[in-house]
Amino acid sequence: MGLRTVLKNKIEKLTGLIILKNLPFGIDPIADILSLLTHYSFGTIIDVGANTGQIAMRVIEKLPEAKIHCIEPWFETFQVLRTNLGKHKNIFFHQIAIGEKNGELDLFQGEIDSTMQTLANNDKLIQRLKTNKVKVQTLDDFSNQNGIKHINYLKIDTEGYDLNVLKGAEKLLKQSIDFIEVEAGMNPRNKYHVPFFDLKTFLEEKGYLMFGFYDQVHEWIEQKPFLRRSNLLFISRILADNHKM
Repeated sequence: MGLRTVLKNKIEKLTGLIILKNLPFGIDPIADILSLLTHYSFGTIIDVGANTGQIAMRVIEKLPEAKIHCIEPWFETFQVLRTNLGKHKNIFFHQIAIGEKNGELDLFQGEIDSTMQTLANNDKLIQRLKTNKVKVQTLDDFSNQNGIKHINYLKIDTEGYDLNVLKGAEKLLKQSIDFIEVEAGMNPRNKYHVPFFDLKTFLEEKGYLMFGFYDQVHEWIEQKPFLRRSNLLFISRILADNHKM
């Protein structure tokens, strides 16, 4: 047994912590992609529902050369987003919403968490604190308008509106997106997020396969020991078939 192993075992025994050389699969999606697709290169990332930039901050540290488009419709949140990430020249900010059709819709702010906003217009899903009218654009039109022909990583976090976002990306879903991360409801009591099987069925029909589960959250509202939501990561079937582990 080497000195490093001896020290590692002692530290783990003293602290009760486990020291890992690499994170286990299912913690960091970007790291998982790079570990399995060793020559893969991230060019363009789109963050739909960027909020204050929590995800984009982590991504830009790992992928400083990638272009990240942060999309956030709520005015106050958008201002914080720009303040947090405005120093990065390859991060672009868009104060719009992405949906199934172009137009204008009500954006609702939630009562449980004021940082959560949704376009899902259902009284059973959200107790409204505030409502704003926002411009809505399909992802197909947004990408065309911004000269984006290929998306390496599409992350969607729109509090129950994820499927609508995908339905506005019919052209891109044919072969122009490599990875798609969406937020899914993981039990029938969760009426807020899009059900897991609805997203899985839709994306499999478009030629995408499950890559991994991330950010698994248990039922914190009811304080119950079963999954409330999780982020699902899908990979394009075309990309997957051209790579071997």
